Amino acid sequence: MLLPQNSILLWKDPIDPRTNERSDFLSLLFDYQYNGNSLIVALRRPLSEPFRDTAKKIEFKIQKMAVPQKSKKMISPGSNLESSTEASGVMVSVEAPHSANRVESLTLAEVMDAEQLLLVGGIPYTLIREPVDLSSVSCLIKPLAGCPIYPAIDFRQGSPVMRPTLHWYVYTPQSVGNPSCSNKPKDVADRESISMIEGSSRRFSVTNCEYRWTGDCYVPSSVDSGKFLFLVADLGPEAIVKCGVSKYPIEVVDEPLIFEDNIKWCQEQRPPDCIRAVSYNILADLYLDLSGPEESLFFAYCPKAYQMYEYRYPLLLKELSSYDMDLCFLQEVDQRMQMRYLSALFTSLDLEMCFARKQKEVTEGSVIAFRRQRFELLSSECYGLASLLEEDYCNDAKSVLNTSVASHEIFSNRPTTIQIVVLRDRLSNDILICGNTHLHHNPRHEHLKVLQAVVAVRQLDRYG
Repeated sequence: MLLPQNSILLWKDPIDPRTNERSDFLSLLFDYQYNGNSLIVALRRPLSEPFRDTAKKIEFKIQKMAVPQKSKKMISPGSNLESSTEASGVMVSVEAPHSANRVESLTLAEVMDAEQLLLVGGIPYTLIREPVDLSSVSCLIKPLAGCPIYPAIDFRQGSPVMRPTLHWYVYTPQSVGNPSCSNKPKDVADRESISMIEGSSRRFSVTNCEYRWTGDCYVPSSVDSGKFLFLVADLGPEAIVKCGVSKYPIEVVDEPLIFEDNIKWCQEQRPPDCIRAVSYNILADLYLDLSGPEESLFFAYCPKAYQMYEYRYPLLLKELSSYDMDLCFLQEVDQRMQMRYLSALFTSLDLEMCFARKQKEVTEGSVIAFRRQRFELLSSECYGLASLLEEDYCNDAKSVLNTSVASHEIFSNRPTTIQIVVLRDRLSNDILICGNTHLHHNPRHEHLKVLQAVVAVRQLDRYG
């Protein structure tokens, strides 16, 4: 990571969602330069702590990091400042310039509220309060040549959310094969050095990396097969520049993709004034138990490696991005796919996405997405089919189900929903009523699928 120069970043602990309370602690983070080296100082202290105690802890931490390794045993948390300074040879002080006359009586909270900067070793450090911050940046899906890859980005709890500028590099780790080095993506990323090479445009140089692209996503090339992706996420001059490394190296799919003819047709056949709709069950990862032997899997005909979401998702993203669609209806969309990848993909395609989760604690659901330039969203609702069965207009379906206790129980316990999105066509001013559902899957219960469809269509009719 790369911290803003001569700045101290400050975060109060976020509100605990379980208790709706905030603990009275403050986290401090800054980069102190010593003999050309970056010393990353990180502390979490009570806001009620006397400021001088916090200052001494910062001073001690800098001295401990600056001291040569062989002398570190001479410095312990119980050492006084004079003995620590003598052992390390480092003189550093932390001062609050506008509170100097009464600093001995002030708490950490009082000083941080009153000051705009602190002096650390005589150097002014600007205080940046509650900056936007990422907790992690990673590339968990496989980088397949020719397929778009989007990162998985998480924000620090309580942080405002904004869109980072993403810089993509190809990366050859120098520690591959070294048993003494961790090969976890986060540890690998932390071993590389990031530096700013052009401040005004915020361009970066990364050791052992070659720059490839700046944008929300990247399409790897076959010429970089076998290399990893290195990602730099920049949130601006008052935030930490974070980085991440792909979990897998770039791969080449050495056979034609099953959907290539569909893509070619869609790109060549585009009648005027048409509305192109795509419907797709993308198979939620939560339904794939890949722990057993391959011959025992539900999709035993497909090699296990190709069923993993890390392999399937890049292919899905490529396929969906190639259809030039106005409306998109997806089923079995799990939260990982919806939150991390689909929202970014649809934003890049100028599509607005409406996600509706199934009922009864099921974490997958359906998506209706539409082209913003073509359609205006009027309403978006989701209904459980089991609850709709209690409406008067479904009395006949309920009567049929009441003839079988088993059928009624299955129907009532299914989490199936009907997602309904109402749009206005900006070209014709027509109203479109869009429905999306995923009916009960068991082939032994075809009669229940029919009744589910009846209930779903009757709810759609009420929008007419």
